[in-house]
Amino acid sequence: MDDPLAVLSFAEFKAQHVATEEKRGSTRPKCTPAYDPSSEPLPKHAWYDLDRSGKGQEINDIVDMATDVTATARPEDKELISLRKMGNEVRGIDIVAHSEVAIVGQQGMGKSLLINALTNRRHFSKTSARGGACTASAIKYRHKSGASDTEETYDALVQFMDEESLKEVIAEHGRRYHHFVFGEADPDYYYEEQRASQTAEEFLHLLFNTKYDPKAKKILKGLLTPEGIMGGKYLSACLDMARTRIEETYPDKNGVLTFEGMHHESLMAEVEQYIADFKDLPTLWPIVDNVTILMGSSLARNGVCLVDLPGLGDLNQSRTAATNAIRRKAGFEIIVAKSERVTTEEVVDQQIQQSIKAHGAKNTILVLTKIDEYFLDSNSVETEIESSKSGPFPLIKRYLRKVDKEIEDLEDDNGEDADKQIQLLEAYHVHLMQVAQYAFIHKRARDMEKEMRNKYLSEDPNPIQVFSVSASMYLDWLKVRQKERPFLSPEMTGIPALRKFLLGLSAETNYQEYRNHVFLKLPRFLGKLRRVAHDENKDGAYAVIRPRFQELVANLENHLQASFEEFRKEGISPVWTDSSEKGNRLENIVSIVKEWGDGTRWNTYNKVLREKGMVRKTTAQKYVLPGKNFGSINWNEDISIEILPDMKDWKRMMNLYVSEFAYQVDRATQRICEDIVASITNSSLTQELKNIALKEWSECQERVFAHTKDFDDVLRNAIKLTYQYATTETDIRCMVAKANWGAYDIIEQQNRVMDWYSIQRRLMISMMCEPDDQARTLLDRIDKAVKITTKKNLKAAFAPFLDELIKEVNLFDDHIADRVPVDYDLRDGDAILRRALRGVLPALEQRVGTLQRDFKERMVDRSEKVDERVDAGSNGKTDGSEKDKGKEAIVEDWVGAHVYEHDDDERHVKRLKVEDPDEEEVVKRLCG
Repeated sequence: MDDPLAVLSFAEFKAQHVATEEKRGSTRPKCTPAYDPSSEPLPKHAWYDLDRSGKGQEINDIVDMATDVTATARPEDKELISLRKMGNEVRGIDIVAHSEVAIVGQQGMGKSLLINALTNRRHFSKTSARGGACTASAIKYRHKSGASDTEETYDALVQFMDEESLKEVIAEHGRRYHHFVFGEADPDYYYEEQRASQTAEEFLHLLFNTKYDPKAKKILKGLLTPEGIMGGKYLSACLDMARTRIEETYPDKNGVLTFEGMHHESLMAEVEQYIADFKDLPTLWPIVDNVTILMGSSLARNGVCLVDLPGLGDLNQSRTAATNAIRRKAGFEIIVAKSERVTTEEVVDQQIQQSIKAHGAKNTILVLTKIDEYFLDSNSVETEIESSKSGPFPLIKRYLRKVDKEIEDLEDDNGEDADKQIQLLEAYHVHLMQVAQYAFIHKRARDMEKEMRNKYLSEDPNPIQVFSVSASMYLDWLKVRQKERPFLSPEMTGIPALRKFLLGLSAETNYQEYRNHVFLKLPRFLGKLRRVAHDENKDGAYAVIRPRFQELVANLENHLQASFEEFRKEGISPVWTDSSEKGNRLENIVSIVKEWGDGTRWNTYNKVLREKGMVRKTTAQKYVLPGKNFGSINWNEDISIEILPDMKDWKRMMNLYVSEFAYQVDRATQRICEDIVASITNSSLTQELKNIALKEWSECQERVFAHTKDFDDVLRNAIKLTYQYATTETDIRCMVAKANWGAYDIIEQQNRVMDWYSIQRRLMISMMCEPDDQARTLLDRIDKAVKITTKKNLKAAFAPFLDELIKEVNLFDDHIADRVPVDYDLRDGDAILRRALRGVLPALEQRVGTLQRDFKERMVDRSEKVDERVDAGSNGKTDGSEKDKGKEAIVEDWVGAHVYEHDDDERHVKRLKVEDPDEEEVVKRLCG
């Protein structure tokens, strides 16, 4: 495609114009071909250089070569059936979604349209275009196994809320309804509180399906009384109704409803009642956690999961709360906003800061939509031509003046040649203005990107990612028949560049998955085949070491489980360990609350506790930053900012504690491994059998040590989740709000009397400083919430780690079991199949070896590219020895080599590397 920013001289334009006209006159005009997304350049990463279809086919052929031999195996031949089962597990390489990208923004910013463009589906999501409908539930887009990027059949999984989430949502709606209907609404905010009550009522009517169920309508009416809501009858009955509504859809035991093999129109007709809010239509979205759409797309196929979330700023606060709860858990966040005035948009500014706090600037992506609207700003284009001194505008200005003068000179000539020349000059004038419009859009978008990219360096030393896009114009390029193509080229719409960036998020993890398959799973499969095939090497003596081994494994599991429970009980640091520091922090928070009332009418419920701490605008001088017209009072935000230093200290301390625990797990595992070696060495096996068993255990032990090596990172991620939860104030489910709900309700339920606002403020200060009925102050409640959340997150991290660790250890038992004679009689046919397996084994080993060599060569090439980048960054100062060392380390890592360091103290100190000067003393203490 020609460069849209190229300014042609009149002679160049004339030659091009004449050639085009001649071609147009000699041939029938055709539509410009639709855009082909498959032609887009991919990120420069080994994952995209990998011939995945070829490698996948080779893996399938290797497995088939073995399993075809066993096709006639008897069902009673457990060994061969087990081999076939393992072959089926090894056959496919499923790339799961490693990178979850939450897409957030205000309503009407074009989130669903953006997803359509990124997935190359012109008509997939239409909820926003239906009028009166909006995305109401989180929609996750994952890969459908075997689906092509253009396939138009889809699967869907509807995940309903669990009991905890249902209870929270139902209780919150009951509180809102009770406050407005039976409480005393604030006249200044009457309509907002009325809307909150109406939202709650709509939720309950949808839950009870009152429009079509008169009996349920009568039950609901009986519940919506002061006694029903406050007495607990309301919550119990609503939970029962929610369970009934879910059971009516016939989900599986995990609360998942499945749709399979449907065209997008029929699929959306089925799932829209779970993902969209339609006026006057029954829907189950209020009790749906998320809906997963399984489809073919380059992003989903490469492990990038897009999550379309309900719009922020929704009148229905349930949707806003659900959006914020999910976005906090995602690995990356796309904030969608219109380009116009984004640099001064308060809401976008807040969303970006929240994302940086939760995910870091590197994982925060701002997408500026609808850049095509710049095209409508013709006055600004003309101004740019006249005033800009940067290219190509001065050249365009000179050419335009020359064109205008030549047209003016020719207008007095009435000849035919003059008319043709004027038409040609006018066409050239159009060309110059189009180039100016392209340049204007390009310059304006880049200036906006640069300003936003560097705007938050004070929050994070890394810049955020910024992209400018026009999803609508990109989707127009996907139309098959369209004579007039969009003004912007596919590349200028920005969608290909954004998609390329997103494709790079999961490339490294995906490549790891392929490498593990080739260097771990395939060799394990061949090892099992080898043990099964060589039945003459089986020896019943192996059975003598199995009971002791199984006893040691059970001891390891019990010990680690008990150690973990002890750590959860005793090893979680309080946020405030120094009573004087805690007192100072509480004093600072109280002073903030006192300042809230200075110079303004201070209304706690509506200005501070409104929707449990949602942001409200105010003209109070304290909250108006320089250059802005308003600020915000946000109880949760101010408290979160005040305790942020304490939470950072807590996070550093907990990272050291979990590293110490990870070290203890490592040592305990190592001791059990030594005991296993001793049990084999001291067993009654012959030396030959001992050597075989020790070799088998050595291979298993290598993977066991590799697994425990990563345990420190697993626990630190759990601590990070707690830290994010404790320092994020994006929604009513944030920790500070939940920790203080009871206190909020006490203040809100007070009768309005003289000096109402002063009383509120005194109650607020008292609630923070004075112990409650459980002898806890505000900071005590926060501390307890941090501890509870940490326990939950650590347990969620430890359970799968322990399961996987025991599986790795038990592989030895599986291998030894293959060396013990089977407990059933082998027939002649069974023996023939085993001889056939021995016959194909050399060819299988050779094919697997070829696959592994190919990966090693790729790793060497990759390390050389890394060296080139290092050399360039160091101005050629890197010497050859460092270069070779870097290359060797990369190759060893990627081909699966694992070196276990036996120096315990050295390994421990490496694990407890000092990342912050404040940690030094703790490190010294832990290291003795």
